Amino acid sequence: MAENSVKQCFHDWLNDRGTTGDFESHSIINQVIGLLNENSDSKFIPKNDVDDKKIRATLWGYKDGAVFYVFPKAFKESLCKGYDEQNSKKILKDSGLLIPGSGGKLSQSVRIQAHPKKDRYYVIDLNKNQDNEEDATC
Repeated sequence: MAENSVKQCFHDWLNDRGTTGDFESHSIINQVIGLLNENSDSKFIPKNDVDDKKIRATLWGYKDGAVFYVFPKAFKESLCKGYDEQNSKKILKDSGLLIPGSGGKLSQSVRIQAHPKKDRYYVIDLNKNQDNEEDATC
């Protein structure tokens, strides 16, 4: 009976925790995905929409479907808020969500039609999250 109680407590704790892995990594990934989904329409302009005149001060970047081009300031101050920025980048890269640029840089230099000049962005592909969820359920 004691063994069953301990097992039940462990399973309840694990269910509440949400992962058997590194909890900080899990939390960072969930925070970034949640914020991108939650702010997709209010903080991101479609990548090819040159007519959208949102105020850049409130803009986090651009989007192309489930691919987000996030300004470095928004990445640091909003998506990674409460976490170490460098560790967050590593975790997102290791999970496949952050698509690194060339030369070992974690950001990419991209020209976006809606933006007047080539700029640096952190490119996050939420399609990669769907791939990870499918692998986890198999």
